[in-house]
Amino acid sequence: MESEKMFICGTDMIYLASCALRLATPDVKRVAAMDLPSVFKLSSLHSMQAVTFYALEKALIQPENNIKIDGELLRSWKEAKNKAVRKIILFDSEREHIFAFMNEHRIWHMPLKGVVLQKYYPKLGMRQITDNDILFDSDQRRELSEYMVSRGYSYQAGGRTTHDVYQKAPVLNFEMHVSLYSPIVDEIWYEYYKDIDKKLVCEADSYGRSFKSNDLYIYILTHMLKHHKNGGNGIRSLMDVYVMNAGLRDELDRSYISEELKKLNADSYEIAVRSLSEKIFDCDFDPDKLSREEHELLLFYISSGTFGTLQNAISKSLRKINKTDEKPGLITKLRYLLSMLFPPLEYYREMHPFLYKYRIFIPFFVIFRTVRAPFRNRRMIKNTLKALFKKK
Repeated sequence: MESEKMFICGTDMIYLASCALRLATPDVKRVAAMDLPSVFKLSSLHSMQAVTFYALEKALIQPENNIKIDGELLRSWKEAKNKAVRKIILFDSEREHIFAFMNEHRIWHMPLKGVVLQKYYPKLGMRQITDNDILFDSDQRRELSEYMVSRGYSYQAGGRTTHDVYQKAPVLNFEMHVSLYSPIVDEIWYEYYKDIDKKLVCEADSYGRSFKSNDLYIYILTHMLKHHKNGGNGIRSLMDVYVMNAGLRDELDRSYISEELKKLNADSYEIAVRSLSEKIFDCDFDPDKLSREEHELLLFYISSGTFGTLQNAISKSLRKINKTDEKPGLITKLRYLLSMLFPPLEYYREMHPFLYKYRIFIPFFVIFRTVRAPFRNRRMIKNTLKALFKKK
């Protein structure tokens, strides 16, 4: 989809979402003029089918509307919304069992990200989820792992020091974190959150924990920035910022948030995304009133999808190597490939603690990984090379 068409489609998607968040009825004339198949496709890329459908179904029941939508598309959109609702109900039920085990065995725990964010949305399913993230006591990692496996989960991410991944068909996926950030992501963030228990509130009669409102907002913003620095993130993230600011308006201490975000080098990013989110989720949003910087930022979010793109991640890495915004040359691209083959020591500290401790084995591991890669990660290598040497 060309950028101009994508931007128009993106603003249509945002309009429907803004109406849903405000529980408002969309302008049926505007909805009738939309390219609805493209809006549905883009909503799927951004995990926003449910929130857009909540608005669309309101428009469709208005008298004398002239909205034309294919029956199959309407069924697919409605089913996507229903699936989002069912998924949340399933996750909520399963999480109750996991938390009950944690309370029984005195394991402190705290839900993160989407689990917490969904409560700021007016209707169930508007904030779609793909997994549940939970922070817990790292001293109980083995005990929790044995329990998750006993419940039928498969362990998916051995060797990582920050989190373990557990999956169970058809849709359950839990990321169990023992820390919020590692040094390889950001050394400053790692140090800031290393003693996280000081920032948490203890729940009565359980081992549950929660952030105070200000600290929750700060964490969500740093998590967004982490993705923004890499492959990017989508409109759903801006929607999270909007609903949090609306829902916590009377609780957020702007002075405290600003000072803490300065420590994390995230204050300017927060100002930019908060301002943009407030503008685009206004039902009277006019894209022509955006500044050039805001227009570019919004297009970046629209084009990134929920979890960003490989092209974005590579482009950002090339700019970092090049230290300019100029078009990277062959040497820069080769340096990028070498950085993939020979990652920094921080990578081994997180992903392969044994090799970090016994560094003499690292050269042998590099050779092994290089030989194995074409057989194990052929598609990823192909996609990376395609994105790296894509003709502009």
